[in-house]
Amino acid sequence: MRLSQAAVAALTLLLLCVADGVSAGKRCKYDKKGAEWSSCDPVLHVRTKSAPLRKGKEGCPETKTITRPCKAGREINGCVYVPVSRWSKCDPNTNTATRTLELKSRTSDLCDNNEVESKDCGKDAGHSKDARRKKKDKRNKEEKKLKRKGKRHCRYKKGKWSDCDPLAGKKVRTLELKRGPSSCQKEKKVSKKCNPKKSKSKNKSKSKGKSKKKGRKHKKKKNSAANFYAAPPKLTEMRVWPLSMSVEVSWQPPDLGTVRGYQVGYGISIPDVYKTDVNATVLHYIIQGLEPEQEYIVSLRARNKAGLGSPLYETVRTGRAKDTGNSGQLLLAPVEVKASTVSAHRVEVSWTDSSILKLRGGMEDSKGKIYTVRFMQLNHLSEDAKPKFVMINTTDSSVLVEGLMPFTRYEFAVRVSQGEARSIWSMAVTNTTFASAPSSKPAEFTADIDQSDPTTVKLTWQPPEKPNGPITGYVIFYSKDPILSGAAWATSVIKGNRLFTLVKDLDPNSAYFFKIQARNHEGVGPTTTPVTVTVPDVLPSVPRNFTSIGLKHNPSAVMLRWQRPEKVLEPITGYVIFYTDDPNLPDQSWVVHGVRGDLLNNTITDLQPNAKYFFKLQAKNKAGLGPTTNPISHVVPDVAPSVPRDVSVTEFPNLPGAIVVKWKPPLDMGEPIIGYIVLYSKEQSLQFSAEGIQGEKNSLVLHQLKPSTAYNIKVQARTDTRFGPASHLIRYTVPADLTAELRAPTDLKVIILSSTSAIMSWRDSMHGIGYTDGNSDASSTYTVRYGAVVNSSGNSHHVSNYTYLSPPFFPSLYLVDLVPNTFYEFAVRLNRGDRHSEWSIPVYNKTLEAAPATSPVNVTVMLAEDDPAVAKITWNPPPTPNGIITGYLVFSTIHRKQPIGEWQVKAMNGEQTSLTVGNLSPSTKYFFKVQARNVKGYGPLSRVVPYKTPKVHGGPVEDVTVATSPDDPYSAIISWQPPSKGNRRIQHYILVRKDVEAEQTLRVRVSGDTLTTVTHGLLPARTYRFTVQPRFRHTSGPHSTPVDYVVPKELLEDEVR
Repeated sequence: MRLSQAAVAALTLLLLCVADGVSAGKRCKYDKKGAEWSSCDPVLHVRTKSAPLRKGKEGCPETKTITRPCKAGREINGCVYVPVSRWSKCDPNTNTATRTLELKSRTSDLCDNNEVESKDCGKDAGHSKDARRKKKDKRNKEEKKLKRKGKRHCRYKKGKWSDCDPLAGKKVRTLELKRGPSSCQKEKKVSKKCNPKKSKSKNKSKSKGKSKKKGRKHKKKKNSAANFYAAPPKLTEMRVWPLSMSVEVSWQPPDLGTVRGYQVGYGISIPDVYKTDVNATVLHYIIQGLEPEQEYIVSLRARNKAGLGSPLYETVRTGRAKDTGNSGQLLLAPVEVKASTVSAHRVEVSWTDSSILKLRGGMEDSKGKIYTVRFMQLNHLSEDAKPKFVMINTTDSSVLVEGLMPFTRYEFAVRVSQGEARSIWSMAVTNTTFASAPSSKPAEFTADIDQSDPTTVKLTWQPPEKPNGPITGYVIFYSKDPILSGAAWATSVIKGNRLFTLVKDLDPNSAYFFKIQARNHEGVGPTTTPVTVTVPDVLPSVPRNFTSIGLKHNPSAVMLRWQRPEKVLEPITGYVIFYTDDPNLPDQSWVVHGVRGDLLNNTITDLQPNAKYFFKLQAKNKAGLGPTTNPISHVVPDVAPSVPRDVSVTEFPNLPGAIVVKWKPPLDMGEPIIGYIVLYSKEQSLQFSAEGIQGEKNSLVLHQLKPSTAYNIKVQARTDTRFGPASHLIRYTVPADLTAELRAPTDLKVIILSSTSAIMSWRDSMHGIGYTDGNSDASSTYTVRYGAVVNSSGNSHHVSNYTYLSPPFFPSLYLVDLVPNTFYEFAVRLNRGDRHSEWSIPVYNKTLEAAPATSPVNVTVMLAEDDPAVAKITWNPPPTPNGIITGYLVFSTIHRKQPIGEWQVKAMNGEQTSLTVGNLSPSTKYFFKVQARNVKGYGPLSRVVPYKTPKVHGGPVEDVTVATSPDDPYSAIISWQPPSKGNRRIQHYILVRKDVEAEQTLRVRVSGDTLTTVTHGLLPARTYRFTVQPRFRHTSGPHSTPVDYVVPKELLEDEVR
C-alpha cells in the first residue's frame, strides 16, 4: 500500500509525540477532555485530537497529539459508516437520540458521504453518571417526603413461581399486599421468561435464587408492568414500487400498540431470505442490489419488547434492465419535500435536489433534469378517497398545484429524471387544503304539511355534496311571494347539522315558497330551488240553521239552537254568540257569550222584558274563528207580577231570635208566581239579606236574628222570568233572649288568594241571640288565630307558634304577609264582653307557591377531570325556595362588570346541584353565578364566585383526523401527531368525544406512545366532536382543534342492503 504525503507527515508527527511523552514521563499533564476528535483517516484508519498542556515542568510540549483507532464501521444498505459525533440528547417527542455517521467504505454508488443514525432512548436514557446521580437524589427526596407525610411504599408478600409454560415460555407468581396506602393493588401478578427444557430441581432453583438475590441487591428493579407487553399487531397497509434493480417499500404504523421498529424481509420466490431492521421513525425503505425481471416476495413486520408481529406479504416483480447511456450511474430522490397549503384550491410543493448524476469524467451534469410531482386525494368530507395519482412535470424546485378540492387531504411525492435515468419517488408528505364556503346546495329538499297540525310545514333535506368544510348550520327562507328580494323573505337559522325542522303558525289557505342554504365557518353556499306548499283552509264555515226559541217557564231567557258548519277540517273547539238590543252598534260593542265544546244549543238569560234582541253566531277551532251568521231577532215579553198585600210580622213562640212574616198574593198575577223573596236588614243598614220560599206559601220564618234589634222587612213575588215590585217596608224589633250561651262560630272557610294572602269567613252561631246579663247593647267581637304547621302525622297537626288578630264586627278577615307554599291552621272564636266561646273547628289550607326568595348558597368552583379546560360548579339549594325547585341557571363570563344579559347561560332541569363546564381557556379568570327557579319564576342571583383555570404547558396535538373504521361503520379511527411545541414527556392522551345533539361527553385515556385509537358505538345522523389533549406527569396540555364527524350515509345504506 502506498502512503500519501499527508499520511507520512501524520505518522512522523505521531512518532515524535510518543517520544516526547516518554521523555516527559509523568511530569506533563494534558487536558484531554476539552479537545474534539478529528474525522477518521481513511489511510491510517486512526482518529487524532490535540490536547493542550494543563501542568508540567520545563520541556513539556504545549500540545500533545492523541491518537486512537477508528471504531468498527456500521453497514447500512451496502455502505460502511463510522460515528463522528456523540449521541444527541433524547427528543421527548419521538423518544429517540441521533448522531452523525461518516462514510468509511462503499460497495454501491448510492452511498451518501454522511448519514444520521437514530436509536430508541427508552432504555439508555438516564444511564449516565450525572443522570443516575440526579435520579437517585430525586428518589431519596421523594422517599423523605413520603416519610414526612406518614406514607409508605407498597409492600408485597411474594408467592412461589409456577411451572414454566411451554407454550408461552414464561412462569408466573402472585404478589399479595402486606402493607401500604389505599392506592396499592391488593394483588398483582408478575412473570418472567423461562426455558422448559433447562428447568432444574426445586432445591437447585432455590439455592440459585438466593445467590442471585445477593448479586441483584444494588441493581435497579424493573417495573413489573414491563412483563405484560404483547406482540404488535399485524400491519394493515404496505406499498411497493419496483424498479429494475431495487424495490421501494413504504408503510403506515399499526393502529394500536407500541412499536420499536420494523423488519423488512425479501427473497426470490421465497420470503425472508434476507432481513433488515429499521427504526420506528422510519416508514420508508429501499431494497437495493436486486436482479432485474425477478419475482420477489417482500415481508414486513412490526416489533416491540415482546418480539415480532405477524408478517404482511407482498409479491412484486422487478423491471427490465435499461441501458441509460450512463452505466452504473443512478439519480437520488429529492429530499426535504414540503407541502404548504396556500388556499382552499392550491398547495405549493417544494423540495431539495440531492441527486448527483456523475459522468465518466467526474463532472456534475444538471442539464435536462425534469421533476415529476405526483399527488393523490386521500379523503374528503363527503366523498370517498380517489386513489388515483395526478402527475405534474417542472424544471423548477417548486410547483404550485392548483384545482384541488377544499378541505381535502392530499399526498405528494417528487422524483427527478434526466434523460432515461430517473430516481425513485421521494418520501410522501401530506397536507389538507383550507375550508371554503359550501359550493353545492343541500340535497333532497322537501316540504310537507305536518299531519298533526295543518298550519305547520315539515322541511327535510340532506347535506350538500360539496360542503367544503364542517357544516355549522342551515338557513331556511320562506315567503308567500317568490318575486320578493332575499332580504324580504322570512328566515329561520338551524344550528348544527340537523336535517329537519318545523315552520309553525302559517296562514291558512296560503301558498308558501321555501328554500335552504348550508353554511360553515367560511360562509354560506348557494340556495336551493324554491319548493311550494299550500297550507289548507282549516277555519270552519258558517253554522247552519241558527234559530231562537222563547222559554215559557222563564220569559226573560231565550234558547238558541244551530247545526254544525258544513265544512269542518279541524275539530270544533267552541262557538261564540254575539247579542245586543241595538243592531246598529259595531261588532266590538255587542255582548259576547262563549260556548265550549261542540254543543249545538245554549240559553241566554237575564234579558230585559219588553225588549227586542239580535243574535249572531260563529264557530271556532284550533286555527281560529270562522265567519258569523246573519243576525236573528227575539222579543222578550213583559209579564211582571204586582206587589204582595197585607204584609205582617209576629214573634215565633219559644224560639229566641226567630220571627214569622206573613202576606197575601198580589192582585195582578201576570204569569204564574213560583215563589216569594223576603228581604230584611237592620234598621240603620242599607244592605238587605234575602230568604226565599218556593211555591204559593204565604209565610216565612226568619231565624238567628239579633235580639233587641230593629229590622226593616219587605216581600216581593217571583216568576220564571223576573221579580215583581217589593212591598212597603215594615219595621219590627226582635225580642231579647236572656238565656243564650256563647257558642263557637261555625262554617269557617279559608280561601287562598295568592302566595301571601287569604280570606277567612265564618258564621256567627250566636247572631241575634241576647245576653244572660241582660246587656243587649254590648257588641260582639271575634278573635282569629293562625299558624304554620310544623309537624303533620295523619290527621294530627302540630303548630308551634300562633298569630292572633281581632277583626272588626264582620265575620270575615283578609290575611296578608303569609309565607308562600306553607301549610297553615286557621280558627276563630266569639267574644262578648269578658266572655269567650270555644275555638271553632280548625281549617287547614296551604298558600300558593312563589318565586324563590333567596339565592343558592355555598357556590364553589373546582377543577374537574384533571383538565384545565373543565371545571365543576356545585351549590346548595336556596334556604327559602317558596316551592319545589324545578331547575337552575348557571351564568359565566370573563368580564365581571359585563351586564348579566351578556353572560353565557346554561339551563338545568330538576334539582341537580352541580354542573360540569368545558372548553374553558387556560390561565383565564372566570366568574360564575347561580339562580334557582320554580313554577312561579326565578329567584335572586347568587354572589359572584371567581375561578382561574390552571396553566397549560406545551402546544396542542396536531393533525387530528377522524376516519371511518373499515370493519364497522359505527366505529371511527382517530389519529394525531404529538405537539411540536414543548419537550415534556407525554404520559398519556385524553380523547374527548362529544355528542353535539345529546350534549353527552365521553373521555378515553390513550397511552402516551400511541398516536391512534378507535371509538365504537356511534349513532347515525349524530354529530360527534373530537379533541385530543396531552397529559404530562403533573400538568396538562391544551386541547386540539375540534374535529366534527358524522357516520357516512353511504356506509349505512350499504349495510342495510
